[in-house]
Amino acid sequence: MTIPMMMDISRGPFSLILKQLRPIKVEGISKQTGESENIICRSDTTAFIMGIKDSFMGASTLTKVAFIVLLLAQICSWIAFTVSAWAKLYGAGNTYSYYGLWRVCSSAQSNAVSSCSPLDGTGLEWYGATQAFATFGFVGINVAFLIVVLQMFTDKCKSVSDLTIVNAIICFTAAVCYLLAVIIFAASFDKYYGSHDFSSSFGLAIVAVILAAVAGVVIILDKKGGGGTSPA
Repeated sequence: MTIPMMMDISRGPFSLILKQLRPIKVEGISKQTGESENIICRSDTTAFIMGIKDSFMGASTLTKVAFIVLLLAQICSWIAFTVSAWAKLYGAGNTYSYYGLWRVCSSAQSNAVSSCSPLDGTGLEWYGATQAFATFGFVGINVAFLIVVLQMFTDKCKSVSDLTIVNAIICFTAAVCYLLAVIIFAASFDKYYGSHDFSSSFGLAIVAVILAAVAGVVIILDKKGGGGTSPA
């Protein structure tokens, strides 16, 4: 009598059943894992947002003021540094050109895009000086804002008291550099060019100067007041 061999269920008709069962099991596991991962991600995001909120609310009032003032200075500085609208030079007829730190753009007919020529690397000493001082002011405002952010939202920087003094110096230095850029540009443009108006980027550069100086004063007052956290 022959003893029947054990059946291999991975072959024959049983294999069809296995192929149907396995994906269902894996799909169920992956679905549960995905839901768990989504829950973890949502909880991490919520904790991160709450941490930022708590850090901001826990900062001193003057630190919050410095943060807002430097944020506004950042906006003005970025626009002034990148947009070609420091001066509008009038030409013959109805033509005109917009001068920025890095480009000069001619007037265009209707709503067409105007052509621009680069000014970086210019041989004019006064223009190069304007670009240099504006760059120092631009970088200084960016660094000052970054330091305030680090002091508000990181524990390591909160405990470094000397960093506050350094940041105040950076604010004043940035304000002076941007102010020199504005003065050099205005005086030289009036001297060497004809009919013109100073435009929006020039005005925003002046606003950035004022805001950077105000931020420096606020940071010093915060240092004298001991910083710390705002009252509950």
